[in-house]
Amino acid sequence: LLRETTTSARDPSTSTTAAPADTGAPVPVARVVAYDPQGSGQAGENDELAPRAADVNSRTAWRTETYDQSDFFGTKTGVGLVLTLGRRSRLDSVRIDGSANGWSGSVFVLDSGSLDGFDPSRARPTAAIDDVRGQVDVDLRGATGSTVVVWITHLGDPDDGDRHRVQIDEVVPIGVPAPG
Repeated sequence: LLRETTTSARDPSTSTTAAPADTGAPVPVARVVAYDPQGSGQAGENDELAPRAADVNSRTAWRTETYDQSDFFGTKTGVGLVLTLGRRSRLDSVRIDGSANGWSGSVFVLDSGSLDGFDPSRARPTAAIDDVRGQVDVDLRGATGSTVVVWITHLGDPDDGDRHRVQIDEVVPIGVPAPG
Protein backbone atom coordinates (compact mmCIF):
# COMPACT_ATOMS: atom_id res chain seq x y z
CA LEU A 1 0.00 0.00 0.00
CA LEU A 2 1.43 3.36 -1.01
CA ARG A 3 1.01 6.25 1.35
CA GLU A 4 2.04 9.84 0.84
CA THR A 5 3.74 11.63 3.68
CA THR A 6 2.52 15.17 4.21
CA THR A 7 2.44 17.69 6.99
CA SER A 8 -0.64 19.73 7.66
CA ALA A 9 0.90 23.19 7.92
CA ARG A 10 2.01 23.77 4.33
CA ASP A 11 0.55 24.64 1.00
CA PRO A 12 2.45 22.80 -1.77
CA SER A 13 0.84 24.96 -4.43
CA THR A 14 3.08 27.88 -3.54
CA SER A 15 6.48 28.42 -5.10
CA THR A 16 9.43 26.89 -3.35
CA THR A 17 11.52 29.08 -1.13
CA ALA A 18 14.97 28.29 0.12
CA ALA A 19 15.04 25.58 2.74
CA PRO A 20 16.08 26.53 6.26
CA ALA A 21 19.58 25.70 7.40
CA ASP A 22 19.98 21.96 7.10
CA THR A 23 19.83 20.15 10.41
CA GLY A 24 20.68 16.79 8.88
CA ALA A 25 23.24 15.34 6.54
CA PRO A 26 23.07 13.83 3.05
CA VAL A 27 20.91 10.70 3.17
CA PRO A 28 22.34 7.71 1.28
CA VAL A 29 20.47 6.84 -1.91
CA ALA A 30 20.29 3.11 -2.64
CA ARG A 31 18.75 3.32 -6.12
CA VAL A 32 17.66 5.87 -8.72
CA VAL A 33 15.34 5.10 -11.64
CA ALA A 34 13.67 7.22 -14.29
CA TYR A 35 9.90 7.53 -13.94
CA ASP A 36 7.69 7.86 -17.02
CA PRO A 37 4.32 6.27 -16.15
CA GLN A 38 2.47 8.02 -18.99
CA GLY A 39 5.06 7.36 -21.67
CA SER A 40 4.20 6.01 -25.08
CA GLY A 41 6.33 4.44 -27.75
CA GLN A 42 9.65 3.07 -26.54
CA ALA A 43 9.49 2.55 -22.78
CA GLY A 44 11.57 4.76 -20.52
CA GLU A 45 12.98 8.22 -20.13
CA ASN A 46 16.74 7.86 -20.59
CA ASP A 47 16.59 5.12 -17.95
CA GLU A 48 20.26 4.19 -18.30
CA LEU A 49 21.28 7.72 -17.21
CA ALA A 50 19.12 7.85 -14.05
CA PRO A 51 21.80 6.63 -11.58
CA ARG A 52 23.98 9.57 -12.63
CA ALA A 53 21.61 11.96 -10.83
CA ALA A 54 22.74 10.68 -7.42
CA ASP A 55 26.29 9.47 -8.03
CA VAL A 56 27.98 12.36 -6.15
CA ASN A 57 29.58 13.51 -9.41
CA SER A 58 28.20 16.80 -10.73
CA ARG A 59 29.87 16.18 -14.11
CA THR A 60 27.45 13.33 -14.86
CA ALA A 61 23.70 13.78 -15.24
CA TRP A 62 20.30 12.36 -16.10
CA ARG A 63 18.15 14.26 -18.57
CA THR A 64 14.65 13.97 -19.87
CA GLU A 65 14.08 13.17 -23.49
CA THR A 66 13.54 16.23 -25.68
CA TYR A 67 10.01 17.47 -26.34
CA ASP A 68 8.45 19.91 -28.79
CA GLN A 69 6.42 21.56 -26.02
CA SER A 70 7.43 22.65 -22.53
CA ASP A 71 4.31 21.03 -21.03
CA PHE A 72 4.84 17.65 -22.79
CA PHE A 73 1.91 16.61 -25.00
CA GLY A 74 -1.53 15.02 -24.95
CA THR A 75 -2.32 13.37 -21.62
CA LYS A 76 1.32 13.21 -20.49
CA THR A 77 1.67 15.40 -17.39
CA GLY A 78 5.33 14.84 -16.58
CA VAL A 79 8.37 12.65 -16.07
CA GLY A 80 10.83 12.31 -13.24
CA LEU A 81 13.17 10.40 -11.02
CA VAL A 82 12.51 8.00 -8.15
CA LEU A 83 15.14 7.86 -5.41
CA THR A 84 14.97 4.89 -3.06
CA LEU A 85 16.72 5.86 0.15
CA GLY A 86 19.09 3.58 2.02
CA ARG A 87 16.64 3.70 4.93
CA ARG A 88 13.47 5.48 6.02
CA SER A 89 14.41 9.06 6.92
CA ARG A 90 13.05 12.39 8.12
CA LEU A 91 13.92 14.78 5.32
CA ASP A 92 14.60 18.46 5.88
CA SER A 93 15.24 19.24 2.22
CA VAL A 94 16.39 17.94 -1.11
CA ARG A 95 19.03 19.76 -3.14
CA ILE A 96 18.52 19.55 -6.89
CA ASP A 97 21.28 20.81 -9.15
CA GLY A 98 20.69 20.94 -12.89
CA SER A 99 19.15 22.90 -15.72
CA ALA A 100 18.83 26.67 -15.45
CA ASN A 101 16.00 26.96 -17.97
CA GLY A 102 13.08 27.68 -15.61
CA TRP A 103 11.63 24.19 -15.23
CA SER A 104 8.93 23.37 -12.66
CA GLY A 105 7.50 20.36 -10.86
CA SER A 106 6.91 18.72 -7.50
CA VAL A 107 8.64 16.57 -4.93
CA PHE A 108 6.86 13.68 -3.21
CA VAL A 109 8.15 11.87 -0.13
CA LEU A 110 6.53 8.44 0.07
CA ASP A 111 6.53 5.76 2.74
CA SER A 112 6.64 2.92 0.23
CA GLY A 113 9.13 1.90 -2.41
CA SER A 114 6.28 0.65 -4.59
CA LEU A 115 4.73 3.11 -7.00
CA ASP A 116 1.79 0.81 -7.79
CA GLY A 117 -1.30 3.00 -7.77
CA PHE A 118 0.70 6.23 -7.35
CA ASP A 119 -0.45 8.99 -9.73
CA PRO A 120 1.65 12.16 -9.38
CA SER A 121 -0.94 14.18 -11.32
CA ARG A 122 -3.54 13.41 -8.61
CA ALA A 123 -1.43 13.07 -5.46
CA ARG A 124 -0.70 15.95 -3.10
CA PRO A 125 3.01 16.83 -3.35
CA THR A 126 5.25 17.32 -0.35
CA ALA A 127 6.64 20.45 -2.04
CA ALA A 128 6.19 22.36 -5.28
CA ILE A 129 9.11 23.72 -7.24
CA ASP A 130 8.72 26.55 -9.71
CA ASP A 131 10.98 28.30 -12.23
CA VAL A 132 14.16 26.41 -11.30
CA ARG A 133 17.27 28.05 -12.70
CA GLY A 134 20.23 25.96 -11.55
CA GLN A 135 20.57 24.67 -8.00
CA VAL A 136 17.57 24.73 -5.67
CA ASP A 137 17.12 23.56 -2.08
CA VAL A 138 13.55 22.34 -1.70
CA ASP A 139 12.14 22.53 1.84
CA LEU A 140 10.56 19.18 2.75
CA ARG A 141 9.68 20.25 6.32
CA GLY A 142 10.58 16.98 7.99
CA ALA A 143 8.54 14.69 5.74
CA THR A 144 9.30 11.06 6.56
CA GLY A 145 9.64 8.27 4.05
CA SER A 146 11.86 5.89 2.14
CA THR A 147 11.22 7.15 -1.41
CA VAL A 148 11.61 10.58 -3.01
CA VAL A 149 9.97 11.33 -6.36
CA VAL A 150 11.15 14.39 -8.31
CA TRP A 151 8.30 15.00 -10.79
CA ILE A 152 8.91 17.46 -13.65
CA THR A 153 5.71 19.01 -15.02
CA HIS A 154 7.08 21.90 -17.08
CA LEU A 155 10.32 21.68 -19.05
CA GLY A 156 11.05 25.41 -19.05
CA ASP A 157 12.68 27.37 -21.83
CA PRO A 158 14.02 25.47 -24.86
CA ASP A 159 17.67 24.45 -24.57
CA ASP A 160 18.17 22.55 -27.80
CA GLY A 161 17.04 24.88 -30.59
CA ASP A 162 13.30 24.95 -30.08
CA ARG A 163 13.17 21.66 -28.14
CA HIS A 164 12.65 21.32 -24.38
CA ARG A 165 14.31 19.12 -21.77
CA VAL A 166 15.58 19.18 -18.20
CA GLN A 167 18.92 17.91 -16.95
CA ILE A 168 19.50 16.86 -13.34
CA ASP A 169 23.18 16.77 -12.36
CA GLU A 170 22.66 15.79 -8.71
CA VAL A 171 19.79 15.14 -6.30
CA VAL A 172 20.80 15.10 -2.63
CA PRO A 173 18.22 14.37 0.10
CA ILE A 174 19.17 15.99 3.43
CA GLY A 175 17.86 14.61 6.71
CA VAL A 176 18.29 12.09 9.49
CA PRO A 177 17.28 8.44 9.91
CA ALA A 178 13.70 8.10 11.12
CA PRO A 179 13.15 6.39 14.45
CA GLY A 180 11.87 2.82 14.51
